[in-house]
Amino acid sequence: MQPAEMISKIIVCDVTEGEKSLEAFCDANELIPFIVDDPDILPNVLDANIGLGGVILSEDFGGEDGWVAVAEIIRRKRPELPIFFRLVNISAESLPEIVMQFAGTFVIDDLEGLQGLIKEHVMVTWYPEPFVERIQEVTIAALQNQFNFTEVSCEMYYLGLDQLTHGKLVTVIPIESDWCRGYMVIQSEKEAINQAVIAGRTALKEGDCINNFSASNQVVGEITNLVWGALKNEFFNGKPLNPINSQIPIIINYDLEHLSFATATPQLCFDYTVEHLDGMLEPFSVYQKFVFNLDWSPELFDEDAAIANKVENTGELEEF
Repeated sequence: MQPAEMISKIIVCDVTEGEKSLEAFCDANELIPFIVDDPDILPNVLDANIGLGGVILSEDFGGEDGWVAVAEIIRRKRPELPIFFRLVNISAESLPEIVMQFAGTFVIDDLEGLQGLIKEHVMVTWYPEPFVERIQEVTIAALQNQFNFTEVSCEMYYLGLDQLTHGKLVTVIPIESDWCRGYMVIQSEKEAINQAVIAGRTALKEGDCINNFSASNQVVGEITNLVWGALKNEFFNGKPLNPINSQIPIIINYDLEHLSFATATPQLCFDYTVEHLDGMLEPFSVYQKFVFNLDWSPELFDEDAAIANKVENTGELEEF
């Protein structure tokens, strides 16, 4: 079975000659680096709506011992992100206590150590290629179904460890099958959806909650149903082999823009852009995440059955 190619986005805090080596390392290991060469701009990068897999922090970033303050900023703003610490003068045999709380350390002359840390904390699993590609196809179709006269595009899917909320509209729906168990999350900005509703650019018929606060909820809920229904028919129609009644709490804190599934499991992420063809309204983003924190057994994925189900359903989305 062909695994899908995966990338992850990572912040690189380094201003020395090691920066070029780390950029080359990222290119070779399916990582998209966000280079930060000034400690003062790091908080803005951390606050940005970027799904991240971790942070590479150099010992000499921010001047002598400046890395300590930088590390505290990272841990305060994005505590879920693993920190990969580049040693320069500190000996691996005498690490400060704070470093012991990082994901691990490495030296620039031995990037195999960093590669191992990335595999341990970020690239920790794989996803069947047909599954990932079909998620993207189905979601684009659902978005075009609900937003009239639009073009929908999607960036390369990626693995993320962040716990950010992306907008005020969030739907969470459980996924259960004989090979996976977890949740799908769809998020967007309420104002952008409201504008599309008011302009008559959605699938809502006249009188269907138009100018009502629930209209945007209805649109995003329908998108969620369309995607979930199509994926369920093709991929999630098998009963769990070992039904489990226990669940893990989902925590949403809008004040902190925080969404947690109480797990360090990397999330499969998709970022979509919806553009109105006539340019009358601003483009907006829709964010989709899958977190299989309850069960993930991709080796049990049945590609032949998925193909048969797709043919049987003729690729149409099913409403629930």
